[in-house]
Parts: sequence; structure tokens; C-alpha cells
Amino acid sequence: MKGYLFALLVLMCSIADMSGQARFSLDNKGKLQSAQPTERPESSTLYTQADTVRYRKLVVAAYQALQKDSFAEAKLAFEQALKAVPRMDSNVEVCYELGQLEERDGHMRSAIDYYTRAIKRNSHYVKAYLRRGGMYLMEGEEMMAVKDFNEVISIDYLNKDAYFFRGCAYANNGQYELAEKDFSTLLKRDASDERATYSMALVELQQNKLEDAFIRMNGLILRYPKESLYYATRAEINEKRQLVNDAEKDWQMAVDLMPGELGIVERFARFLMRQHRKSDAMKIIDKAGKTGVSYVELMDLRQRVKKNK
Repeated sequence: MKGYLFALLVLMCSIADMSGQARFSLDNKGKLQSAQPTERPESSTLYTQADTVRYRKLVVAAYQALQKDSFAEAKLAFEQALKAVPRMDSNVEVCYELGQLEERDGHMRSAIDYYTRAIKRNSHYVKAYLRRGGMYLMEGEEMMAVKDFNEVISIDYLNKDAYFFRGCAYANNGQYELAEKDFSTLLKRDASDERATYSMALVELQQNKLEDAFIRMNGLILRYPKESLYYATRAEINEKRQLVNDAEKDWQMAVDLMPGELGIVERFARFLMRQHRKSDAMKIIDKAGKTGVSYVELMDLRQRVKKNK
């Protein structure tokens, strides 16, 4: 389901805003605060006061580094804190932060490992389940993702992110009826939910419920007239409805709004190739070159479009 996955990758950025707060924070003097005691009761018999002080200094240094966007420095400090006092309760958050840093560096398996370590320390840690599920989803392991989102719903049955990303996992796995159920749940709670509305339209497109999908996209475009992706999706719906002229108008609007977005450009060019308009398809690609896209990228795109309509 390549069209759906394309949209999913755009939407995955919303994982960063998932619910729940870490217990760590820094006060206005840069000192570590926590909402509750973070040492295990038995930890005093295992670690010296010096170990604990060093741990807290490392965590403070890590968060200060994050505030400066010094990600490598933050990662090193968090890792050293884990080694300094491995059994500290607050290592739940340390592991979570390390998972996000690994995720940022594109190390998905390492991120999953850190989120798993956080979950082992706190089996009700919603944020870690959500992010690990998101990583499984990005890795194409949809059923592993579903398990994590199920766990979140068992802890917090109103969690919007869990329903949304579980719906994405079902859709990517071709289980459209289950995906539709999750997105419907969200829309019943909030009919204006943008991502649920868009995802439902994508599912309806896959199910050939073209009129329903078309109506949803019309509503989104009325609300968000500058969103290129929505025009591109309505173009795909119109092509399936055999309204080729309307589809072309939407493709043109999508490209006009984001002329340097090669994903949109490629999809428009493929549409033109399906209409046996090779010359126009190549012109669309060449036009993207004027937006700063590299020559190598353009040539690669040309070859892909020529080989596969």
C-alpha cells in the first residue's frame, strides 16, 4: 500500500507530541528536579552517595546538552549515567531519552532496544510503548506495532495516538476494516480530527469507496487550502473516478504548492505517463530542477518514471 505509506511517513512526525511527561526537568538554576524520588529503596546499599551525586550531575549535563541541541554530548552523558547507577528508578526516563536520540540518528533497532529497557522498568510507561510501536511501524513490523498500541489502549483507553497509529498499522498491513474502525473511533470523538479524517480517506480509497473518500478530501482542502498532499490525494481519487481533467488540476495545484517536493512531482509525472503524455511528464520533472533539486536526483527521477508508470 505504497500511497498510504507515503502519507504515513509524513504524519509520523506527530509521534514526537505523544502524551505523558518525563519525571525529569531542570529548574531555572539548571538543577535537576523530579516529581518523585528516583532512587530505589535498596539502592543505598548498592551505591555510594558519590555514585548518586555523579549520576545526577550526568543527567543534568545531558538535559543541558539537549537544550543546546548538542545531541552527541547528551547521548554520552545519558549513557554514562546508566553505567554509573544502573538500578536507579529514573533510568526509565534516561532509556527513553536515549531511545529518542537513537531514533534521531536513524538507529531504529537501537531505539527499540532502549524503549524496551524503559518498558521493562515501568510496564505502564505509555510514552515508551507509543514510540516503540512507532519504530516497529517504520520498520514494517505492523503486528509488533499493534501489540504496543494495544498495550497503550489497555492502560489508557482514550489515548488518541494509540488508536491513530494502530489504524495506520492495520492499514499498512492491508487490514482496512480494522483501520477504518480505529479512525472511526477517533472521528466519533472529534469530527474535526485532521489526521484521522485524512487517514480514513486513504483507507476508503483503498477500499474503492471513492465518493466517500472524495467528500472527505474536499472537506480537508476547504479547511487547509495550502496543503499540497491533500490535492495529490484527491488527484488519485479523481483518477480512479475516471475524472482525468479534475485529477490533472489537482496534481498541478499540488506541485505548485510544493514545486521541490520530488515525491509529489514523481506521482504527477507517473500520472501523465499513464495518460501517454511522456513529454509533459518530463517537463514537470525538469521544472522541479529550477527549485534547487540536484541534477543527479532529477536524472534518477527521470529513469524511475520512464521504467515504471
